[in-house]
Amino acid sequence: MKEIEPAYIFKNNKTNSYFFVLKSIGVAYIQDAFDGKWSTQSRNEEKDTILIGWDGKFVSKKSLFEIDKDYDELLEPDNLDISETLKVINKFI
Repeated sequence: MKEIEPAYIFKNNKTNSYFFVLKSIGVAYIQDAFDGKWSTQSRNEEKDTILIGWDGKFVSKKSLFEIDKDYDELLEPDNLDISETLKVINKFI
């Protein structure tokens, strides 16, 4: 499995909707990624890769598990400048 990096795009072919990856937070419990607090809910869930992305209207955090349910295609960036720019920005955030 390849590492999901900034500028990758998930596409839903049925609804023609997209999720543009802005940043990969890394592997965490979903609960931890949202509010930074470990809870009993976290104990019942596996750690997963958490991504911050834009769907055209909102910026949101999603796990790869959620993305796998909503999108069926992964598109690699066709413009490496965008990918490199996002990596530089993410170093300072």
